[in-house]
Amino acid sequence: MYGLLILSACGSSTGPARAPTPAQIARHIDSLSVATRNGNRYELLYVAENGPADGVAPVTITVTTAAGSHQWQGYIMKYAGSVASADSNFDLVAYSDYALTNVLWAETRYYSAQSITTAVNLLTDTTSLITQGSGTMTAATASTAGPCQLAFRLENYPSLPPGTCNLATFTGSLSWSFPVSGEFQTITIASQTFTGLTDQTNP
Repeated sequence: MYGLLILSACGSSTGPARAPTPAQIARHIDSLSVATRNGNRYELLYVAENGPADGVAPVTITVTTAAGSHQWQGYIMKYAGSVASADSNFDLVAYSDYALTNVLWAETRYYSAQSITTAVNLLTDTTSLITQGSGTMTAATASTAGPCQLAFRLENYPSLPPGTCNLATFTGSLSWSFPVSGEFQTITIASQTFTGLTDQTNP
């Protein structure tokens, strides 16, 4: 797989230790997606590829589960509302290692009537998808920067329209309980600064 040898030197059993470039990460996840082709893992890999494919360098975050604290990589994406009544969507994406053994995708929609809806999906052990549950997610734009920069040689990710995507930083947090037992019964990310992007198109 493209990029696997590059990334394997940067990771550890407890999470990534030294981040490669966004383009290297994107090409690596892209190769995993192409090899997977379909199913729950494919969908979460596609989401995880979005940020690095557009130039986002994920940051190290502390993810606390029922089994303790772990170092993952994560970022946030802000989109224009995907339904007519939604002002904006914030997606928090995180993964446990460069094999993407565990992948988290949390989405919060902010509506003009001040209501908020949140959905969280968690892929564990590369195969099991956990959904539903309850909790809270926060996300707010801290600053915006230059335009996104699409990585080349990607087979599984479409280019965004020119001028619609900018790199950004956010503050965000997550506290969620899933209807399962074991390590991922609860998952918490304390409030911190995330890298990410803002995209004026709908996801």
